[in-house]
Amino acid sequence: MTLTKKQQNNKQIPIELIYEISRSINGYGNLLIKKQINDTSKQQKYFVSKIKCSENVLISSRIIYLFSGNTLKEILNYFRKINKRKIMVVKLEDLIKKIEIEKEEKIRKNREECANELLRMPKIQDILDGITEQFNKEIEEEYKQKMEELKKKYEEQVLVLPKNKLVKVDEVMSCCDSKCLPAGSFCCNGNGIVKIRECGIFAKYFCSTQNLEGNRPIMVFAESEFMRARIPSDVSGQTYVVFYCEMKVIPDTDENMDWKAELGLYKDANCFFRVSSNGHYYTATTKRMFSELLTGCVIFGVGQIFPPRNKPNAPTQIFFTMDGKQIDKTILMSEDVDLLPHIIVKNCDAEVNFGMDDTKPFTYDIGKHEAAYDN
Repeated sequence: MTLTKKQQNNKQIPIELIYEISRSINGYGNLLIKKQINDTSKQQKYFVSKIKCSENVLISSRIIYLFSGNTLKEILNYFRKINKRKIMVVKLEDLIKKIEIEKEEKIRKNREECANELLRMPKIQDILDGITEQFNKEIEEEYKQKMEELKKKYEEQVLVLPKNKLVKVDEVMSCCDSKCLPAGSFCCNGNGIVKIRECGIFAKYFCSTQNLEGNRPIMVFAESEFMRARIPSDVSGQTYVVFYCEMKVIPDTDENMDWKAELGLYKDANCFFRVSSNGHYYTATTKRMFSELLTGCVIFGVGQIFPPRNKPNAPTQIFFTMDGKQIDKTILMSEDVDLLPHIIVKNCDAEVNFGMDDTKPFTYDIGKHEAAYDN
């Protein structure tokens, strides 16, 4: 309830204000008392006594409104802006809720202090204005700083999800040496083949019907490379940009079937990076073990991180994940290289996730990945 200037000059506190405060404290039972006590001075004494006896003093809705300010709107507007850019950010909604809870707790504690001040001082409106102005200023400064820190955090690393899909089988690592396998056809030698299905996100391996030796590892390439040129123009020059994809391996139901699956990035035979279901990590010059031989379904992931434009000497980074956790060490490259996502399958199927379907999130929490920011 807001007091007019005329009401502020009165010596006595208006009965309506006292009644509103008392009703907030003691409930609607005061309505009956107000009707029973006709004398205004007695009503005032009764409600004042009720207020002074209460230990939990609440403030009117106007005080709450003044304390709230525009901070929450600013946070929500920033959240919507991130969604429009379709950039994956890490649990932003949870962080906003955490900040909101923290803010409301501060408001609750100070609200009680303000209420006590209102009851002790004669000039209620002046006190209210002074307290709320100072308090709002402090709150705005505090949460303005938190907003800046939050924005800075999400500007440090941005996930870019360009349209991508599996499109072709390698001519060398194919069904046979005859180069007879465009995607979706059959091998002229009767060997196992791979067919690309479901709009380029599923690779189906069809085993040989003639002999098991005819089932060879087959390499399948994606359509688009991970490359700096695909970074959106509105991404800040201070931001690390991440390209990432995952592959779910679906082995043959026959436990005796020898299967294999690999995921990685490829430039040519002299420049590639892969992880394999046999527990090894491969490059053109390196073979290193990171796990025992894998069995059953597994989800591999591979990511490439481009440094900000304002750090021209920082290295490009490559990392791998398995079942939602990073494996092996981050690879630091001396120069930017455009690399093509690819898979290798033998006697198993593979489903690839390029992040374009919001109903199928990545297994790895890419928002929590720590790039080598200091490089």
